Amino acid sequence: MNTIDDLKATLAADASSVDGVPHTARAAGVDGKIRAIRRQRRAGAVAGVAALAAIVGFGVLPALSDDPRTPADEQLEVAGHVVPREIEILDFPFRFVASAESQRGDATLELELGDSDRRRAVAVAVDDLPAGATVTLTEDGALLARVVGPSKLDDPLLVGRDEGTLTLTVSGGSDETRVGLATYERTDELAPGLTDPGGTVVFRDHVADRSLVGGAWVDPATGEASFTVRGRLDEIRVSDYCDSNGARVFYVVAIDDGVFQSGRCDDLGTFDEDPAGGGWASSGASTHGVHHVRMWTTDRQFSEKVVPFPGVLAGSAAYDARPGRPVLGEEIPELTEWDGRLFELEAVDGRTHHLEADGPRLVGFVLGSKDGTWLRIQPEKGPVREGTGLDGDNGGSSLDTLLWPGQAYGLSLVDLRGEPVDGAILVYRPVD
Repeated sequence: MNTIDDLKATLAADASSVDGVPHTARAAGVDGKIRAIRRQRRAGAVAGVAALAAIVGFGVLPALSDDPRTPADEQLEVAGHVVPREIEILDFPFRFVASAESQRGDATLELELGDSDRRRAVAVAVDDLPAGATVTLTEDGALLARVVGPSKLDDPLLVGRDEGTLTLTVSGGSDETRVGLATYERTDELAPGLTDPGGTVVFRDHVADRSLVGGAWVDPATGEASFTVRGRLDEIRVSDYCDSNGARVFYVVAIDDGVFQSGRCDDLGTFDEDPAGGGWASSGASTHGVHHVRMWTTDRQFSEKVVPFPGVLAGSAAYDARPGRPVLGEEIPELTEWDGRLFELEAVDGRTHHLEADGPRLVGFVLGSKDGTWLRIQPEKGPVREGTGLDGDNGGSSLDTLLWPGQAYGLSLVDLRGEPVDGAILVYRPVD
């Protein structure tokens, strides 16, 4: 075999005679109803090269060697990057399912996902991307991420469970540019923490920079649960969970015999395994000492009567609150979670900020005006847009916009009339 033509011919012959026992990772991709579609910018590929692309496109061929390792030990490569078989997203374990890879110079790569009952994630890989070029990831047309080069395996992103199409679009690429996707799905294991008796929901040990300090799950037979925590109440955050399982049921949480919060339970099913990741509340009191937290189910909001409901899953947990950075009278957390990523506070600026970064940035603001505040975003390319605003009655801060690399942004704070207002702009970067 002395020529490239000989190699192409041999690979084409091998591809036509492959038996029905595929590589394990590729089989997982078939079982997951995942299909890669390549739209080549160049035409005229020979049959042998096309056959090779069809195999390599799933990124599961090991490097040619005499290594005696089993297929499970072999490295998986996507667009020149070794991708892990197992990852963790906020301490939840995910396993590799399948991957897709473009040929060099392709402008678009698509990956079709079927329905799934598990949370999923995808990682973008780029190689030989020229300066100024970008790769954009969308799901059914909605922007998920934008990546810049020259060569990078980006952090995994959470994607939906429904059937859809992931699309990578290369802008400004060269004939050597190559892109790929690696997909993952949740395993049956949960993150470390306080797990319900059925092993389906967990209050994580750590959420951003906060640690679990106490919690309990309601006993369906008695309809209540309790636990104790120590510290200042204004430094404790409480998270709750209540799956109604189709019943009309309410929950109440009390601290030191004072009702703290109450609400109607939702029919959550299996789609909320991480309740503390959705937020928490604080009583605002400054009392220091040992505090008794009690939760119960009932038949109406704020009722003190305990009513057991068989089949209802309810629980509550408390987290300590680390001191934040003081900004205009607000305690701004140094760490925060957003869409499965952990972000750290990078910059605090005044009413304007120029942003140009090599990765995603989470932006928001601290209210500084009684007339209300909105964050105005002026991309270098594209129309002006505004995020969610806050009125001026109660103060506070807001984080609600993720900006992607590939262009610069002008950020400014305005009121309802579009006039400049005081306040502070917040910028968070992903934790490495």
